[in-house]
Amino acid sequence: MQRNEETRTSSSIDEKVSTITSDTSTTADDLNLHNGARNPKYAPPDRYNLAFIIMVFLGMGGMYPWNFFITAADYFHFALRNVTHPEGTTPYQRTFENALTIIATSCGLVGIVCSTLLTRYLSVKLRAYGGFIVIIIIFTVTTVLARVDTDSFQEGFFIITMINVFIINFASNIVNGGLFGLQGCMPSKFATAFMVGQTFAGIFAALSSVISVLTNRDETDQNSSIKNQAVGYFASAIGATTLCTVLFAVFLRLPIVNFYFNRNDEKVINASDEKPVEKPKTPLKMIITRTWPYIGTLILTFATTLSVFPAISVMVKSTNAASGSLLNNALFLPVACFVVYNVGDFSGRFSHGLLQWPNPQQGILLFVIAVVRTGLIPMFLFCNAAPRDHTDAVFGDAVFITLIAVLAFTNGYFGNAGIMYGPKVVPPEWAEITGAIMGLCINVGLVLGAAFSFALLFCL
Repeated sequence: MQRNEETRTSSSIDEKVSTITSDTSTTADDLNLHNGARNPKYAPPDRYNLAFIIMVFLGMGGMYPWNFFITAADYFHFALRNVTHPEGTTPYQRTFENALTIIATSCGLVGIVCSTLLTRYLSVKLRAYGGFIVIIIIFTVTTVLARVDTDSFQEGFFIITMINVFIINFASNIVNGGLFGLQGCMPSKFATAFMVGQTFAGIFAALSSVISVLTNRDETDQNSSIKNQAVGYFASAIGATTLCTVLFAVFLRLPIVNFYFNRNDEKVINASDEKPVEKPKTPLKMIITRTWPYIGTLILTFATTLSVFPAISVMVKSTNAASGSLLNNALFLPVACFVVYNVGDFSGRFSHGLLQWPNPQQGILLFVIAVVRTGLIPMFLFCNAAPRDHTDAVFGDAVFITLIAVLAFTNGYFGNAGIMYGPKVVPPEWAEITGAIMGLCINVGLVLGAAFSFALLFCL
């Protein structure tokens, strides 16, 4: 009899999903399928928008490892320089960005897979706290290394740095996997807050790079200045990550978070004997069937982006560099590439949170647009990237900046759509793991894009 009741309950949920998804006016929050006490109408208010604001900070915390390491490129190139002939380059300098990208994205994929699998065994609290602690430890080690003279062991420094990159990105994706699942249990505005927070981390790092150039241009001891700036970078990352850990503890105690998440995180209790009942097996076939357009959209969106950013985009030089101006030389890459990208990415994520177009019922349209977006890739190959052997540069600075802006805006817009809609088209008890799967898809796209970027370098 109990089995029949469970079957009827499951059929009822499926009928709700079918009814809601057939209504083209349905919003993302309508697809939450909350019922009874979990209906958003009965949710406690988010006083002072505190939960929303903390979710922005948590999004930033998960992206600090990637952004702080790529922003400190000047420091790493200095530490890996040719000591005897400073005008020359070393193999470590030439391969640093590619090695960083491949290691960060591949271990990120492993981390998000582990986080998805651990949803059945470890709570999001343990995963997030553990990940934040590891991130703080690795940033501390990196800060100490920035104070050490590493000229005598550059090979060891390179290996230690790559190990740190692996560990810290693994930990950050354990954190992100849990947070993807957490926001999947809540109204769609929290998905926007999380994604916007990730972009804020990039904006902060990009502006730090600009400030670094401006403050160092008149320094007589350039080498000491670069190392001191690196210490400032990583020390501030320690403080920011510590703040995120504290805010996460506050977040979990907010009434609105307890309303949505703790009910979804409770163990199923048998009403007759009140003994814990094992959580039912995850219905992956059902989840994939309902979310495949968003899975495809996320993979294509992030694969397209990482194919050209930063691997190709950081090689682009201003066509007006001969003018000698600071903006066309030292500031060109930080501003035209990183600042424009991160502002565009933020604008895209924020815009989708407001517009929510295409709507949740137009997943196939979303996927088709993501396919069309791959046409941006060959256009970057004709920007003024150097060195190049097989093609000629066709586009000037204005076209390059426009391409970066379009790439960034669409990355934020469609990335936010996939993350927001995926967990909303499944029953609420599977929203957390669906959110984690959406995070996994992002990392699959990042790995594919990083691998494809190597092939594109040979096309220049």
